[in-house]
Amino acid sequence: MMRSKQIFPFFLFLLCAVHSQMMASPDGKYPFSEIPDALISNSKAVVRSEEIVFELRGIKDATTTIKYAITILNRDGLHLSYFVKGYDQFSKIKKIDGTIFDENGDKVRTIRSEDIHDYSANSGGNLYIDARVKIIDPEYVKYPFTVEYSYEVVHKGLLNYPDWEPFRGYGVAVEKSSFTATVPEENDLRYYGQNIKNTCEASAAEGRKQYFWLIENQPSFEEENYSPPFESVSPIVYLAPNQFSIDGVEGSCESWKSFGQWINKLNEGQDELSDETKLTIADITADAVDELEKSEILYRYMQDKCRYVSVQVGIGSWQPTDAQTVDELSYGDCKALTNYMKSLLEVAGINSYYTLVKAGSDAADIKPGFPSNQFNHAILCVPSLQDTIWLECTSQRMPFGYIGTFTDNRHVIIVNDDGGVLAKTKTYTHTENLKTCNARIEINSDGSVQSTVRSEYRGIYLGGKLPLMHKSGHDMKKLVEEELDIPSFVLHDVAYTVQDGLDPSIIENIEVESSKYAMTMGGRMFINVNYFNKLQSLPSKNDERTSDIFIRHSTVEVDTLIYNMPDDYSVENSSENRELYTEFGDFKTSVTFDESQIIFTRYLKMNSGNYPPSSYGSFVSFLEEISNADEDRVVLKK
Repeated sequence: MMRSKQIFPFFLFLLCAVHSQMMASPDGKYPFSEIPDALISNSKAVVRSEEIVFELRGIKDATTTIKYAITILNRDGLHLSYFVKGYDQFSKIKKIDGTIFDENGDKVRTIRSEDIHDYSANSGGNLYIDARVKIIDPEYVKYPFTVEYSYEVVHKGLLNYPDWEPFRGYGVAVEKSSFTATVPEENDLRYYGQNIKNTCEASAAEGRKQYFWLIENQPSFEEENYSPPFESVSPIVYLAPNQFSIDGVEGSCESWKSFGQWINKLNEGQDELSDETKLTIADITADAVDELEKSEILYRYMQDKCRYVSVQVGIGSWQPTDAQTVDELSYGDCKALTNYMKSLLEVAGINSYYTLVKAGSDAADIKPGFPSNQFNHAILCVPSLQDTIWLECTSQRMPFGYIGTFTDNRHVIIVNDDGGVLAKTKTYTHTENLKTCNARIEINSDGSVQSTVRSEYRGIYLGGKLPLMHKSGHDMKKLVEEELDIPSFVLHDVAYTVQDGLDPSIIENIEVESSKYAMTMGGRMFINVNYFNKLQSLPSKNDERTSDIFIRHSTVEVDTLIYNMPDDYSVENSSENRELYTEFGDFKTSVTFDESQIIFTRYLKMNSGNYPPSSYGSFVSFLEEISNADEDRVVLKK
């Protein structure tokens, strides 16, 4: 992975706790009784006071001073009491102080130097990393209580300026938070405000410019069912340099083009491969009919040869390891493996482009209008006569051309010879995000059933099945059993195959038996016709919904189930067919019969989008009708 905003994977579960900091009240006390009721409602913690001061002196020299206090209201907010701050050779943490206060604002104790633990930020997926992290566990859980921390960060090289994120996530209110940035008079500060009503206050004095933001008495955002990613709804001020320098390599963020030019400097000369490797490439691609087939052959070669290992040391947090070293060692991080794949294609005469992306299945998109380092991952863009192909180079199992939810549908920077170009990765449409199920089910006179089921997963559904299909036979079977919602069943067999191509899919074949699927009573048999794919849960009703309804992906599910009835039974009664058409999606079911069979079909399409809070009641009603339909029955009579 690439280093971005100095966030380290091993401690992500805690970083939401201390992304910014707060300032003590004059007497150093934070009694719980002084918090306004509006800030306590629906909250797990309240930021009592926070003051962040960023002082820029030059492109290699800056200091951030932080003071903050946060009151922890209950167990859900406990992680926010931890101090967690990462650093590396470009940033050092100094002057850490901390104090714990009880409910009345009385001091419990002061954090001692021996309470400050210093660890490597190696998450286990890194061969070597120079990043470290300082952690304080206050070891106090008598709610409510308050922790106050202050510290200073000395920056020596700044690709990233600190952002102001006064909220720590859903369920955290803010009593007071301020951010001050000062720069030399000859400099302008580049900033981008999101979801913030308070405008920046700018002033100048004594040869420096000052920028100031403040918010006060802001209730928490309540996390609701289908809420958008918090980063997209919370107030944030992003900062970025015009000019910067990392490890002596200077660059500019004034445009995406100039930022890409800096990446080109780092990548220059990193694509050389040995003559022996070039001969191997020529040999394995000799029979390929076109560039697309060559690309797939070389992608498989890279996957079979290399594994992902992160190396994050100095400028190596942004610069890829050279291709020849990767070829010899057979490992690398996302930057190194992407550069290596690009080098393989270049030898075969195929153009491709190193690409920066903000990865993560739930990650919000970058701010395309604010050129800056907003990225944490590298992938490869391969132009094609058919369509642009995106290659995820860190996975040894990913189908060729498949990127899944980790990097789909978001803005990226393609790095070409001229610099950076803004583009967007593939968006999986509802016709691609397709899950189909075809089952044949034999019903016995005692209500037991035997079934063979063939399911196919495409688009984002494929990504959910990839980890499972590479498990051992025992573990694979166990995970499939956990997914099945069938009474008294026994899973006899499960097998997976991958269908390659630019629209890859995974085929799942299972054989399953249920001893009590159909209920018998007085010469009648009651069969729930939706054997496999019921809506698993319903969102709670909420007449005071405040956030948009966020559906990230459009999807389609199609089920066709054929039931063979017992010889001595016939259909007596059946539920009516269903049809629903809404802005959120469509839903249809159909039940037909002949002398020996029941044929059930189910179609569900969900539409991606942001829907206003006022639509929430209609959305819940739509899902409730689907859930009700999933319980439809057919009655057989003996």
